[in-house]
Amino acid sequence: MGKSAKECIKAHLEEGREFHFDMKNPDKVTTISSYHKELTAEGVDQWTGFFEPNAPMSFVNWHQAMAFCGELTRREKEAGRLEEGWVYRLPTELEWEYACRAGTSGATHAGEVIARAAFDAEALNDIAWYAGNAAKDYAGNHWPWAKSQGVAYTGDFAGPRSVASLKPNPWGFSDLLGNLWEWCLDSGNGADYPSVEVLNEPDAVLGTEENALRIMRGGSWRNGPSEVRSARRISENPAWSSSMTGFRIVLAREKSPAASPEEP
Repeated sequence: MGKSAKECIKAHLEEGREFHFDMKNPDKVTTISSYHKELTAEGVDQWTGFFEPNAPMSFVNWHQAMAFCGELTRREKEAGRLEEGWVYRLPTELEWEYACRAGTSGATHAGEVIARAAFDAEALNDIAWYAGNAAKDYAGNHWPWAKSQGVAYTGDFAGPRSVASLKPNPWGFSDLLGNLWEWCLDSGNGADYPSVEVLNEPDAVLGTEENALRIMRGGSWRNGPSEVRSARRISENPAWSSSMTGFRIVLAREKSPAASPEEP
């Protein structure tokens, strides 16, 4: 009998401490992320002055996020800053949730999400930008959807908020919950998890269908408390983007090529 899902996840997470994340230096993973604008100047110029200063890069679809990872890997290798055998890529959703939970097991690393009203949950207010606080002291220009979508903000206007302006989780990661939905490598329908055997195999969860639905995690500034939870997952068309979509990347080892069979 094979391992249970829980046993398999535990094994992957233990491996992840060394393989996928540098826990002694978490910024190595997080600083080159959805918030890195060097390679997306056109998009930044388009929205400069509209959102808050240092807002994360939004309006990014899955294909663009994948292209960013590939281009960043190429540039860093050419510059001699990236060792052979390492690449930048989107996280699998298992990697994403591992980083988001930071050793905790509740709805968030700060505790359970108990909604006091439709868009008010105390556990989120200090750790995530969501519909309950996204308009508080908002410094960006007026975002036209804030009222027209019927969201009960605590102010007149809202939008993506400045990066790392709320408390990070215990491992130093900011904005995994709220602010922007984050694309993951995985294909899927958002309801069924992949089989245990492929749960944290990047090539397997990536799939072969270019336009397959892709998993997003974390919730955004426009979502209520039920969407901003460590376990919450949705799937979207990989060509979709909006003021709620972004991404972050991980530095990971390339999968070693399979050994060639010995000639007789």
